[in-house]
Amino acid sequence: MKKIILMAFLGAMILAGCGNNISDQDRQFMAAAGSAGMMEVVIGQMAAAKGVRPDVIVYGKEMVAQHTQFNNDFHNLLKKLGETVPDTMNMYDQNLVDSVKKASAKDFDNIYINIVYSDHEDAVKQFEKAISIAKNPDYLDFLKNGLTIVTHHFEMAEKLKAATH
Repeated sequence: MKKIILMAFLGAMILAGCGNNISDQDRQFMAAAGSAGMMEVVIGQMAAAKGVRPDVIVYGKEMVAQHTQFNNDFHNLLKKLGETVPDTMNMYDQNLVDSVKKASAKDFDNIYINIVYSDHEDAVKQFEKAISIAKNPDYLDFLKNGLTIVTHHFEMAEKLKAATH
């Protein structure tokens, strides 16, 4: 009888998202990463439409495609883990979107480049930190793949920034 009660309790914990080895720090990262992913899609769309430099337009289109796929994969993982799927940007990311929206045509490319450079530089650090504390194997695999992606995006942003000087 005790085994049946224990099994029922464990099953309920799994269904409720408890026992998935996701910490509060993981959840904070998930919220921030979800917001940043949405922001990257929105400003990437703006870069594809408002960018002047051909490399900025290409980068913007690539960010839309890659972050859309990444966001979808992230949402699927969060649902699988029973975690909350972010559906809005935090104030910081919304302010970045607003600053890109307000940019004049003359300043747009430089503002966009500075944002994606610093955002992806920070993302690399945040993914590395998240990897160091993650315990859930599915989440850890996702983070490792994500680190590869954001590192690539940062390297691309470095090239954009280098081409501005």
